[in-house]
Amino acid sequence: GMDRREMSFKIAQEISLGRFGVMEKEAAADQAIRTALAIMTEGVTIAPIKGIPESKIKQNPDKTQFLSVYFAGPIRPAGGTAQALTLVIADVVRRALNLDKWQPRDDSINRFIEEVRVYELNVRRFQYHVSDEDLELALKALPVEPTGVSTDPYEASNYRDVPGIETNRVRGGALIVVVDGVVGRS
Repeated sequence: GMDRREMSFKIAQEISLGRFGVMEKEAAADQAIRTALAIMTEGVTIAPIKGIPESKIKQNPDKTQFLSVYFAGPIRPAGGTAQALTLVIADVVRRALNLDKWQPRDDSINRFIEEVRVYELNVRRFQYHVSDEDLELALKALPVEPTGVSTDPYEASNYRDVPGIETNRVRGGALIVVVDGVVGRS
């Protein structure tokens, strides 16, 4: 009697809690997010496989652990609502795994904002224009880190070598999820 969205959240929680087999936290988080996204998109997009290369458990500055979801360019076919809901599903997983909220550092937020502007200038415009203030507000409110692999040859020039960000190149998938998915849909 559940619709697709309800089913996505329920399955994500059940996988995280080990109801389909016990896994390490990082593997459980990755499987739960991918499975839930596949259900939400009815298995007709490549987003759950190619759009999320991995999910990791990282450490906050205060030594607590948080969930980080890596996005790639192919997350685009999921659509803005599914993109945004991926982070909501990841939050359900984070809670089920008893992980703390992501505590973004100022340099991580500034780096993300710089990447958005580099992407807009060199790659393409987003569906919505989002101010730096709105991006900062959204990033500080997200309980799960949206990050990603480099998708384009353009690099950040001001905020390079930021701890916790593995590349200096633009992470297009994460940018699209936050700008067009999270902020755009809000």
